Amino acid sequence: KTEFLPAVTEEEITEWEGQNRITIPESYKDWLRFSNGSIILGSLAYLYSLKEIKVDDKEYPLDYVVIGEAIGDGVRICFSKSTGDFIWYDHGSERKFENFGKVLDKITLMM
Repeated sequence: KTEFLPAVTEEEITEWEGQNRITIPESYKDWLRFSNGSIILGSLAYLYSLKEIKVDDKEYPLDYVVIGEAIGDGVRICFSKSTGDFIWYDHGSERKFENFGKVLDKITLMM
């Protein structure tokens, strides 16, 4: 089962950035303009809506914004507040991606 929720508006993105004092990387904004939250193949990946995004979650480095999860076993998909890089955070192990498209490529390869 794959499900894509309706997109967010530019105003919603701007409001979220202002409230959280964080700039969302452009490649992830592009995704949010397509879908504000999605389930990919059941539990393969779950990408959060703007309301579900976790800022300053103490389980992860404070520079990380958690935007989703993968595989259903604790893998988190994040972006760095300071660099805009995307991080595949797997129980302390990290793999960095330069844009959100590369994260989607990784998810696609898991299918």
